[in-house]
Amino acid sequence: MSLQRAGLRRYRRYLATWVVVIAVAVLVFMQLHRQHQANIDSLLAQSLAAERVSWQSVQSQHKNSVSTYFEQYVQQPETLALMREALRESTRDASRARLLELMQPAYRNMSARGIGVFHFHLPDGESLLRLHDPARFGDNLMEVRDSIRLANTRLESVHGFEAGRLVTGYRSVFPVLDEDGTHLGSVEFSIPYPVLLEELEQLAPGRMFQILLDRAVQQEILFAGLADRFRPWPGSEQFLIRQPDPEEGRAQGNSSAAVTDRLNRLIGEMPALRGAVEERSATAFRLSVGGEDFVLTQEPLVDPGGAVVGLLLSATPEPALTRLEHAFLLNLALVGLAILLLGLGAHYLIRVASEKFAERERLHLITRSLGQGMYALDAQGVITEVNPRACKLLGFEPDELVGQKAHQLFHVHLGEPRDDSLPCPILSATARGERFTGEQRFRRRDGLAVEVSVTSVPLSEQEGSVTLFDDITRQKENERKLHHIAHYDALTGLPNRVLLADRLALAMARARRSRSPLALAFIDLDGFKTVNDTHGHDAGDRLLVQLARRMQNCLRETDTVARLGGDEFAVVMTDMDDLAAYAKLLDRLLVALAAAEMIDGHQVQVSASIGVSLYPQADDIDADQLLRQADQAMYEAKLAGKNRYRLFDVARDSDLRGRHEHVEQVRRGMEQDELTLYFQPKVNMRSGEVIGAEALIRWQHPQRGLLSPAAFLPLISRHSLEVDLGRWVLRRALSHMNVWQRKGLKLPVSVNIAGDHIQHPDFVTELAGLLRRYPELDPSKLQLEVVESTALEDVGEVSDVIAGCAELGVEVALDDFGTGYSSLTYLKRLPVRVLKMDQSFVRDMLHDPDDLAILDGVLNLARAFGLHAIAEGVSSLQHGRVLLQLGCEAAQGFVIARPMPAAGIPDWIGGWKLPPDWSQVKRLDAAGLELLYAEVEQRAWVRDLTGYLKGVVTAPPPLVASDSRLGRVLRSNPLVRQTESLGEQLARTHERLHALAAEMIRVRRERDVHAALVRLPELESTREELLGQLQRLTVAVGAQPF
Repeated sequence: MSLQRAGLRRYRRYLATWVVVIAVAVLVFMQLHRQHQANIDSLLAQSLAAERVSWQSVQSQHKNSVSTYFEQYVQQPETLALMREALRESTRDASRARLLELMQPAYRNMSARGIGVFHFHLPDGESLLRLHDPARFGDNLMEVRDSIRLANTRLESVHGFEAGRLVTGYRSVFPVLDEDGTHLGSVEFSIPYPVLLEELEQLAPGRMFQILLDRAVQQEILFAGLADRFRPWPGSEQFLIRQPDPEEGRAQGNSSAAVTDRLNRLIGEMPALRGAVEERSATAFRLSVGGEDFVLTQEPLVDPGGAVVGLLLSATPEPALTRLEHAFLLNLALVGLAILLLGLGAHYLIRVASEKFAERERLHLITRSLGQGMYALDAQGVITEVNPRACKLLGFEPDELVGQKAHQLFHVHLGEPRDDSLPCPILSATARGERFTGEQRFRRRDGLAVEVSVTSVPLSEQEGSVTLFDDITRQKENERKLHHIAHYDALTGLPNRVLLADRLALAMARARRSRSPLALAFIDLDGFKTVNDTHGHDAGDRLLVQLARRMQNCLRETDTVARLGGDEFAVVMTDMDDLAAYAKLLDRLLVALAAAEMIDGHQVQVSASIGVSLYPQADDIDADQLLRQADQAMYEAKLAGKNRYRLFDVARDSDLRGRHEHVEQVRRGMEQDELTLYFQPKVNMRSGEVIGAEALIRWQHPQRGLLSPAAFLPLISRHSLEVDLGRWVLRRALSHMNVWQRKGLKLPVSVNIAGDHIQHPDFVTELAGLLRRYPELDPSKLQLEVVESTALEDVGEVSDVIAGCAELGVEVALDDFGTGYSSLTYLKRLPVRVLKMDQSFVRDMLHDPDDLAILDGVLNLARAFGLHAIAEGVSSLQHGRVLLQLGCEAAQGFVIARPMPAAGIPDWIGGWKLPPDWSQVKRLDAAGLELLYAEVEQRAWVRDLTGYLKGVVTAPPPLVASDSRLGRVLRSNPLVRQTESLGEQLARTHERLHALAAEMIRVRRERDVHAALVRLPELESTREELLGQLQRLTVAVGAQPF
């Protein structure tokens, strides 16, 4: 029963609490709603006031304007006289005409300022003159227009919004009186309401104004036929709005017409809002369109007679409404949350108070049943409570523990457990309010120290802490055994690979910091397998143990020797100043390991191959990389004869890795189809015939763009990829030849073949297989170009390959001829048909007599052996001219055509034309060649002279004209003497050139470098004059007919 009564009391407390909470919530929510509605009403009132102020401002502005017009144009003697005459019917028409003529300029001025109606009336209300519609007059307005009636009866100005027969708008009617007070009639100024709307929008930017006209009033007064100027307002049929008037340039509404139309339709669809508008009272209300809040305000438009003839309606986007709504909802949520939290807090406190006692009982039960030892300390470190497990682990009775200081009684930290001055890490952590977790040593009552895992949690700064602990002595012993097994070799007791990695990493870190080198030696025993096979594995194991002891005896305490497995060891040597110190230690190791050992009465002996890698290095490497380097060096020691050590060559390894990376990049480029073939045409420079094309590889690199062969072929030289690439080029070249042939173009193509490729055992077989794929191709159209130096590496083998190619019908050319040994014996043994002269000779032959002589010699050699010769690198018309003079007709080079994609070859051949200068060039005989050499030497002489003048070279060229080759030719060549005029002219120019050079050198030596250089254009001009004369003489005396 007591439990039931307690439960009932608890239920009543809960119920009372929540009733109070709900009552408070209702009151607060009602107050929030009233405040929210008051904020909205205030905002609507402000918007209505703003509309009213705008409307009153527009009215006031127009009252002031028309008062000025009245005084300026109407209250003038001439105007008053005409109105006085108009009172007489006999003179009324004449007065009307003169008044129209007089007021038209004034009306134009007022129209430009928005005045739409300028209307004169007689005292009885009859229309005298409408400036805006002069043809319409004589109708009486007294009954239909209150403003005209009031002005003419009260003789006071009248202002207000009023419907009209022609124009509806804001009107100002003034009575017209002459000097003696005689009533002459009245005059009206009216502003159409579209103009009013424009001015309202200018005064209140952002508001969208409308003027709604009372339908009954407007239809009653309008002239017949003008009803189509208006249309019903979408919000209510009781109102009209103007139809768009192109002449006025404005439709009802403003630039936000789409929003206004949607607002109008929404009002029409909502009876409550439509009813509010139809009441025609000043009011404001809110409306949402497309998720945006608007404030709609309306002001009744009252005419001078006091009747409501329309409404001024405005709409304004009002973000403040949204903010108010959000603030209201947020306040509701916050207040609701606060009240809910208050109720929950009260509920919680009641529950906590009722359950506190039960919780204490449960806590006591838990501590007694814990599987770990537990003790609680107060702020002074005195034990206040222990559980049975703690007593059992420590060997104390509960009363022997409670009231004692744990730090003094059983903590063991730095030594003597009862020294209270020693710091306690557990108490230090909990005193700082921090949790302590770690391993410690506690001393039992019997004096035995046990290892424990401890977790201590501070309760508060005043209440001390609670500590849990467990005996882990057996676990720690097992861990130490496992650690030894994991880090040491079971046979030799040396550190194993795992511990070596740790110690090596630490040693490398110290070496980086101290900048002192360390050496890692990788040791592999030579002949150990023989010992195992001959004497058994037990003997081998005992030998390994003895060798491990020897190595330990050779090393210092700071060094580490480890067994990696099998007969492999590693040694880490540190703290030595230079390589010589390491060398002595390595020599001792070699001697110790090579000494004989007695095993089971048998003398056994092994040696060691040692690889050594040093650290630090230029590149940052880790311990695994350093060990791999030492391993590589060990294999090199074995290959060198064993029983020695070798140092790892970092530079050589870096080069090999860099080359490997480049090779892989080229391989990926080939696999991803980034490689392509370009073709450079070859022509006969005498006939203009296209005689073939050379296939040149290009790499369309995804990052670096189009690469020439020089950018990547040297990287794969002598690599197996070079052969794969050569096969790829041959396949692509034959494929393009096949495509051209199908289009009617049978063009010979030459392909460069690397030395390793042509010397491949299966080269001829593979070539034959390729040719069989294209049976329609003539094999003689394929030419293989072999570099001269490659062909001379193994003349016999290469000759056999060339002969095999010839049997297939494929021709072989010797490429870059002149850059190798150029032995006549080798040339005779090689069955080639074409010599291709290296472009370096062709490029420099115009300025280097030696290169010209080499080309001349190669051409003579080709003619002597019955071979064809072709020049590459022809880059100018002058190069072509000289080659033709030497007798070389076949050529390729930029002046003929740059390398191009295969698709461009047919079009290029169709547009190729031989340069006219080449068609007239003849081969030179000996006399002509002598002059040609003189021409090249003369260019070289001017080049050397220019270099001296500019300070590039230290000595000038010879200055005596007669000692030059040209001077000697002019003196001794009989053919030159036969052309007296050309020879004499050339001799004079030659002397003048040398005289000019001597003068420039003299000025240069007088340290006036600038004055010497200023005459360089004159020197070059004289040189060109000399060369022109020399070339004409060469043609005259040395050309051979063909």
